[in-house]
Amino acid sequence: MERGLRDVIGIAPLGDGDRECLQEVRDVLKQHGMLDRFGVMLLHDHFRVGPDEVLVETCDHEERVLTSRAAERSDLADLSTLETAWRLLDGAAITECVVTCVGPSTQSCERREHVSTERG
Repeated sequence: MERGLRDVIGIAPLGDGDRECLQEVRDVLKQHGMLDRFGVMLLHDHFRVGPDEVLVETCDHEERVLTSRAAERSDLADLSTLETAWRLLDGAAITECVVTCVGPSTQSCERREHVSTERG
């Protein structure tokens, strides 16, 4: 699957038209009581992520470091993960990023069940 995302270097900064769109997204989230659950992120590429891959954010609470790397979806089956970013396409919400935790402060991550990704 071609991701069709632009390199982050070539993306224009937030403009007035973007602000209007984001306000409407905010209004919909508020209507559904989801302002504290969902937000918006700029979709962009830093490097190629294959169709069977997902970005994995690893959070090291002790060192206060968040690392993103590409990983095969199948390699995540036995890990405790939480989906954190989706690309909303016609007829589907495609998982783009999941988070895992490392270090001694992982109790909250260890309680999470693996969330399978859906493609539709």
